Formats: sequence, C-alpha cells, structure tokens
Amino acid sequence: MTASMALTSSLEDYLEVIYHLIRREHEARAKQVADELKVKKSSVTVALRALAKKKLINYSPYSDVTLTAQGELVAEDIVRRHETLKEFFTTVLAVDEEQAEDSACKMEHALSKDMTERLIRFLEFINICPRHGTDWIEKYHRYCGGKQAACDCVDCMDQTKNKLDALPRVKEEKESMNALSSLEPGQKAEIVKITHKGFFRRRILEMGVTAGAVLTVERVAPLGDPVDIKIRGYHLSIRKEESKNIMVKIIQ
Repeated sequence: MTASMALTSSLEDYLEVIYHLIRREHEARAKQVADELKVKKSSVTVALRALAKKKLINYSPYSDVTLTAQGELVAEDIVRRHETLKEFFTTVLAVDEEQAEDSACKMEHALSKDMTERLIRFLEFINICPRHGTDWIEKYHRYCGGKQAACDCVDCMDQTKNKLDALPRVKEEKESMNALSSLEPGQKAEIVKITHKGFFRRRILEMGVTAGAVLTVERVAPLGDPVDIKIRGYHLSIRKEESKNIMVKIIQ
C-alpha cells in the first residue's frame, strides 16, 4: 500500500495545504495550516504528527513544516487529481469556478491514479481532435443552456473535413525546439517530446507533463534549479536535470 493510499481524506487535505503554502509563501507553519483549513491548532498538531510518522513531512513544534521527498510526490499526486477534476468540471461540464473547486475538493480523495490519467487523456483528446475539439465543447455548453438542439452530424463531418484539410503537416524541426531548462520566467511553450528514460520519464508523465501540453515558466531558482512551471492549471517544480530532457516549442 502506498503512502497516499494509506492517508485519510483529512490527512490528504493537510498535505495539500502544506504543499500549496510552501509553493506560495515559501514556508508552512502550523498556524498557517490552521488558518487555511479553518481548524483549531490542536487539530493541526495531531495531523502534522501523523504525517511526520508516515515520513511525509518534517515537523517539530515552533518550526517550519517541510515535505520529505516522498511527501512531495504524494502531495503532487493529490494536487494533480484536484486540478484534473476542476479542469474537467469547468472546461467540459461548464461548471462555475466556485462549484468546480468545491466538488473537486470532495471527489479528489476517491479518484484513483488510473481515473486521473484517463481524465487527463480525455481533456487532451477534446483539445486536439478536429471533430471533438473546442467547437464540440462549445456546442455542448449551449445545449446544456437550452440554446441549441441536438447536433447535426452531417454538418459536423463537413466541418471536420475542412479542419483536417487546413491542418499543417507536422514536421519535427530540431532547430525550433528548446530544452525547458533554457526558458526564462514568463515564457510559454508547448511540449514537443520528452527524452527521459526509466524512472524520471515515468514520474513526469504521471505529473501530467506530456507531449502536446502547454506550460508557462513561472520562476527559475538561482543556478536554474528548480524550474517552476504552470501546466494543466496547476503548479509544478521540476529539477534542472529533468528539465533538460523536456523539449519544447516556444509559443510567441
């Protein structure tokens, strides 16, 4: 059983808050966690001790709370599930941000890794498939609002053919690609390919860093390690060595 599987919903919430506090404030203290979750400090102390016992955080009274290497992986998985659900609710189901956030908080604890991956794949699919792309989603949104009748498939097929005819022929040009490690804060890029092998490749793919995904570089730490990016609506920190093997195409 993995650490994340062994966590209760409550402990997952604590770990998620700690992760976001560290990313946002560069520190996480018990009082901050209590304020974020609107719980008593005594409850926070119990939860932090439980997470420390599972070796997911480093904790001692009156000191900053930090994530262990394993804790960071588990926290990233929790955040990824949350953000995937929220994106699905807002992008596909046309749910407002507040309702999507609330529903994602409630459902993220029950979503398996396989289901997360399938949702991510579906979101990718509807964005790149000529027939089931943004036009299709927009028609669904209008249909939900009672502003459009059922879709005319013949018309859709004609639109699909036109889109396919207009698609540029894909040709990989090495000179147009850059390593993620070479990008500056604020630059936006599309992932072209990932040259990682073995564990590192599997890990970043599990984090949602896949070919075709669009990312924005938010911050580059001194000496270039780590690189903080925003991808699929959530934030990730990627080590310099890993970022060298993520090839991207800069979006102007």
